[in-house]
Amino acid sequence: QNLNPVWKPIKVPLSELCNGDLSAPFRIECWDEDTLSKDDEIGSVNCTASEILNRVELPLIDSQGRESLKCGTLKVDRACVRRIPTLVDYLGSGCQITVTVAVDFTASNQDPHLPTSLHYNGGKGLNQYQEAMSAVGEVLIEYDHDKKIAAFGYGAILPGESGPSHCFPLSLNHNTPDVSGVQGLLDAYKGCLSRVTLHGPTNFAPTIERAALLAEETSKQHYQVLLIVTDGCITDKSATVDALVKASHLPLSVIIVGVGDEDFSDMSFLDADTEPLVDGDGNKAVRDIVQFVPFREFKGHGSLLAAQVLRELPSQLLQYQALNANKPPSWKEDMPWLELPEDSAWAFRAT
Repeated sequence: QNLNPVWKPIKVPLSELCNGDLSAPFRIECWDEDTLSKDDEIGSVNCTASEILNRVELPLIDSQGRESLKCGTLKVDRACVRRIPTLVDYLGSGCQITVTVAVDFTASNQDPHLPTSLHYNGGKGLNQYQEAMSAVGEVLIEYDHDKKIAAFGYGAILPGESGPSHCFPLSLNHNTPDVSGVQGLLDAYKGCLSRVTLHGPTNFAPTIERAALLAEETSKQHYQVLLIVTDGCITDKSATVDALVKASHLPLSVIIVGVGDEDFSDMSFLDADTEPLVDGDGNKAVRDIVQFVPFREFKGHGSLLAAQVLRELPSQLLQYQALNANKPPSWKEDMPWLELPEDSAWAFRAT
């Protein structure tokens, strides 16, 4: 309908476009959308970010590579490179990660004394819970200034009680939920396992609500990370979604590691990478705060597990900072730091 289209400005990370190399070539293709049949390629051009920044006119070559056939020209109306803060900028300016861990003590894990149990401790190595807590905790704890971890469990009957608790400290002392480092976490887990009775159900909402309460009480220089290790699907899905939507505006990320071979379809649903979560009142999450990883895909490879588990954490932290206009203290006044405004990105015009 228009032989001289003007495209809306776009924002592209240089790391994805050309690996940060302004002289590295990449390809731009122009297509004609056809609602009745397949789309037609108009032409393409190999160019560099440097050429775009210098607003060089880019002649298109047809799909058969015939340079003599004129397909049009791409003209750049405006282009610039803007640097925005990274996780390193915030951490270097004093932002600290605070770690909370929640462990699944439901009966579906089986009796800890049985070799088939996910909580079995009689073998030579670590069980899946210990391996997951160790691999992820060792990475996160490096960004925590006091090396303390708030350690909780859920789904067990505590000593002297008749019903299950859905959020209890591994120390079994509500006044002292914190442990020292990853080894303190593993020791608390082992001690707790010998004193509680596995039960159920698998409810996440109480633990998420507690982590959200901690996040509300922290300063702008702290960011909460809740690690939930579980063996199966949740039984309070609606309440969990409500809690996650409510917490999506807080400095909080939730990492879920699924151990064992159960169905984790509900966990993938919570990891809302494509569509935001919506609570019972129709409110949408302002950002995705959940990352789910099945342990079985990385069993025996702790470093790969940690890398996959923490893959989304930097972007989640940066999204929170941008949404709340939290500028890194070290960021100079004249340096951009929020997402690029549309009129500052590339703008193309075809003729």
